[in-house]
Amino acid sequence: MNQDLDILQNFELQNQQNQVLSSTKLLADQLEDVWNQSQNINTPQECYITQHVVVCGMGGSALPARTIQSAFKTSLRGPLIVNTDFSLPHFVGPQSLVIISSYSGNTAEALNCLYRAQSANAKVFVLTSGGKLAEEINAGVTGLIFKTDKNPSNQPRLGLGYGIGALLAILARCQYISLTELEIQQALKQMRRSLSDFAPDKLTAQNLAKSLAIKFKTQSPIIVASSHLLGAAHAMKNQVNETAKTFSALFDLPELNHHLMEGLKHPALLKQNLKFLFLNSDLYSEEIKTRYKLTEEVVSKNEIKTETYMLEGGGRLDQVLQTIVLGTYFSYYLSFLRGEDPSQIPWVDYFKKRLQ
Repeated sequence: MNQDLDILQNFELQNQQNQVLSSTKLLADQLEDVWNQSQNINTPQECYITQHVVVCGMGGSALPARTIQSAFKTSLRGPLIVNTDFSLPHFVGPQSLVIISSYSGNTAEALNCLYRAQSANAKVFVLTSGGKLAEEINAGVTGLIFKTDKNPSNQPRLGLGYGIGALLAILARCQYISLTELEIQQALKQMRRSLSDFAPDKLTAQNLAKSLAIKFKTQSPIIVASSHLLGAAHAMKNQVNETAKTFSALFDLPELNHHLMEGLKHPALLKQNLKFLFLNSDLYSEEIKTRYKLTEEVVSKNEIKTETYMLEGGGRLDQVLQTIVLGTYFSYYLSFLRGEDPSQIPWVDYFKKRLQ
């Protein structure tokens, strides 16, 4: 089994249509490119005095907002709401900053939210790579059309570097977060180290992403995360779904301690198919750390297997980006072990086609 993953690099060279690995290797370059590009763009007038941010996006285009919402939860100047719907919250108005995020630029929900935000006289900023939203920017709407040359797969979930970098830049410029150039460069350095550590040329014995994939080859990951890692864990769950074609679920701790532990008994057959993945961190509060140990004990006593990935060192953003890289590689290796093509999303494509 280990040998299968350790020859993955050669497999990739024989499968030229699969660009997933190429996009994964460029995640840090995506973030750096769009961060630099964002320094010279216009922002909505007086966005720094708005009271809250609403980020509208679906699927992979919502993941950057979820990631940043968690990473900066304790330091955001105002609330950040992730909106995955056609409509906007009723409170959106002139004191709102509404960021429309759509990788393709043609997402129906994002377009609808743009028009509703404009009608509500909100401050609007658009993030996209093209499509109808790019046309709106060219017609005068404030926003950024980012290049996607470092995401050859053209899958939004594999362009996370673009989304995260652009959103970090606009929130920093509108004074919702404090983020220096030095902090970005430090986070990029850590991100590139993780990309190297989890890459196909690192053998399984020294590659935590490969070893995790092997451990979850026959079971579905139930991911548990907290605090600053919750949004990045959501990205991991989505990637397992789309890339590995595998069921996965996410629970946040300590919330799960108030309900999920009583739901591990039935149906008994699930115990064979589920395995918990605890994303622990040395930056969690002592209260949270204690609950991780006890929660793993309860899950084990219910005869469900567990694995723990411990993030240590660096700041919150460093650990968040490391988790993004881990999730991307983990889902990629899992797709290989399950015999799935990670570049195809046939049911999502089918669904979108039927909607037309």
